Amino acid sequence: GEYARSTQEVRKLPSTVKKLTNTAWQAVAYVRPHDIEVTREQADAGATRAIIRHLHTAGPVVRLELERQDGGGVVEAELSRERYRELHLEVGEHVFIRPRDLRVFLEDYTI
Repeated sequence: GEYARSTQEVRKLPSTVKKLTNTAWQAVAYVRPHDIEVTREQADAGATRAIIRHLHTAGPVVRLELERQDGGGVVEAELSRERYRELHLEVGEHVFIRPRDLRVFLEDYTI
C-alpha cells in the first residue's frame, strides 16, 4: 500500500536508527496511514502536535488529513469508525500523532 509522506526527524527515530544516522548515512522513515496513532493528549515525547485539516468519513475507515505543527508537512492517517467515534474529532481541532510502525530506509547514494 501507499505510505504517508511523513518524514520523521532523526531526533524522533528509535535509538538504533540514530546510531546509524550518526555516521555518513542519512535515513528517511515512512509510516502507513493506518499505522499512525491519533490521540487528544500527548502520550509521550515522541508524539507530534497536528491540526485536523480534513475528515473523509465515507467508507469503512475514516481518513484524516493532518498538518504537523512542527513544520513537517501534511500527514494522512486512517482510523477505524469505532476509534473515530471515541475521539469525537472535528476539522480544526488539535491532536497528537505518533507512528506505531516506522519503516526506515537508509539513503544510498552509490551507483
